[in-house]
Amino acid sequence: MEYVLIRSSIYCVAAPLLLLLAADSALTQEPPQEAPPEPTQEGEEPQPAAPPPPPEGILPVGEIARLSFTPSDRPRVFLHQDRLVIVTASGTVEGHDAVSGEFRWKLGLPGETLFTPVLYRADPFEILLSSVSGRLFVVSADTGEIRREIQLPFELALAPLVDLPHLYLGTGGDVVALDAESGAERFRAPMGEVSLALATSGGRIVASGAGRLLTVIEAARGVEEWRFRGRSGFHAPAVFAQDRLYVGNDAGEFYCLALSDGDTKFRWATGASIRFAALVEDRLVFVTSFGNDLYAYQARGGAERYRVSLPGRPASGPVRIGLRLLVATYDGVIVEVDPERGAVAKTYEAPGELVSPPAFLVGLPSTASTASTASTASPASPAPGTESYLAHRIALALRTGEVLLLGHRPPVPEEVKEELPPPPPPGQIPTTAGEDSLSRK
Repeated sequence: MEYVLIRSSIYCVAAPLLLLLAADSALTQEPPQEAPPEPTQEGEEPQPAAPPPPPEGILPVGEIARLSFTPSDRPRVFLHQDRLVIVTASGTVEGHDAVSGEFRWKLGLPGETLFTPVLYRADPFEILLSSVSGRLFVVSADTGEIRREIQLPFELALAPLVDLPHLYLGTGGDVVALDAESGAERFRAPMGEVSLALATSGGRIVASGAGRLLTVIEAARGVEEWRFRGRSGFHAPAVFAQDRLYVGNDAGEFYCLALSDGDTKFRWATGASIRFAALVEDRLVFVTSFGNDLYAYQARGGAERYRVSLPGRPASGPVRIGLRLLVATYDGVIVEVDPERGAVAKTYEAPGELVSPPAFLVGLPSTASTASTASTASPASPAPGTESYLAHRIALALRTGEVLLLGHRPPVPEEVKEELPPPPPPGQIPTTAGEDSLSRK
């Protein structure tokens, strides 16, 4: 007990002395000054902080517009230039502004089972509507006016392939070339099976057959150059790249063929149906399969670089936006993939499943009206003064009948909350700014 009393008495004497010394030091000490920013190099002024880099793709996205139809309408979407076009199972066609989603025009074609619209020509901006019954409509994308109508003497198996001045049509067993202006038939090439997709480049037409045949035709005369027989039907269109073409079939086999004679350069088995076109770039080729995977192969040698597991069945082939690849799934999920590493960067989930393939618009044109091919990207040049990542659009058609127009939305920064002072201890009267508790009596 004596030791405790001695320590207590020493503390009582020393504490006031320490407080007096601390107060005197506080009065004589100068306030701290911020050090000037150091120059980057001798004699140079410091540079301002760089702005945050733009996104490498398009995600995160937000809803620009939500358009309502009925579930029985089963809408299909098309994006090009500044126009979003929607066709329904009831024969209704609507045109909306691709920037804001605002309504522009409406066209009624009751009783017609319409395919997804295709671009007819860019200047003047016209689209081509087609129906299973063989009716063709050339429509102004700006006003919705029908500028020309053609009734074919046969039914169509898919939307026409436009390569002006010709239209190439897939029927029950033939590929027909039509003069786009006069409607006169140029040639008819027998396929022996229904064509599910058509592609053209370099004076050749490639017909993807529902049976097992991939047929290459000379576009000028309709003469068959060669055929390739796979193990199942070809639903996806072929993609041309230099002296080769790339295509997948319903057995999940992905082929690289010589364009001159159909010789197989490489073949990979993915194990599930390939229903969408591949994306071919300088070094790599990317393709999706119904095994819920995205594959990357070397474009020339064919070696597999990587595969990415998708969260559901793909509803599109891969699309390049900026430094990312985009793939949509029928579950309504958009996946953004780093093409160099094969890693999933970001995802977006729609409020429902897709009823038809999505549409992508890579860059809005400079003719956009305001500031604000299904499953393929429609390229355009961004409007002047518009950041490229703000000029992209995605359209999704849901089973609920809703159509979503999506665009990039930068993350909203968290609000800075004002820090409140801690509450006073129990029994102490709180003070206000500029007021001392000892001054109040």
